[in-house]
Parts: sequence; C-alpha cells; structure tokens
Amino acid sequence: MKNAYGARCFGGWMDEGRLRFNGLYAEVRADRLKNGGRIEDLYLLHCVETMTAPRKEKEPYNCNIIAVWEDITDLI
Repeated sequence: MKNAYGARCFGGWMDEGRLRFNGLYAEVRADRLKNGGRIEDLYLLHCVETMTAPRKEKEPYNCNIIAVWEDITDLI
C-alpha cells in the first residue's frame, strides 16, 4: 500500500500534529451538529427561491433576419 509506505517513509504523525488534528476535527464536528441544520435550511430555501423565481426571457441574437421563400420565382 502506498499510504502505509508513505507513513513509514516519513515517520507518520507526530503526537502534537495528531492532537491538533483531533482537536480541529472535534471543533468542526461540534459546530456542524450545532449549526449544520440551520445551514441546510438556508440552502434549501435558496434552492426553492431560485427554482420558483420567474426566469428572464432570452433575448434574440443580434443578427439580421433573412426572409426565406419557398418559390424561387418570387425572387426573380
């Protein structure tokens, strides 16, 4: 396994790094448990408002319109 080799090659995590990582992980997890539902509710509301908002009509391309006739004798 490459991951296992990399850990052995570089000596793995130092105790200080592991403690710091675990502390940050715990903070993020606690914040998500506390505020995660609120963020999801706001995002859901945003999606609903976006989907139900009237859409702008597309403007026609800025080009000349060419008339087309089925009978070429009309052009002569």
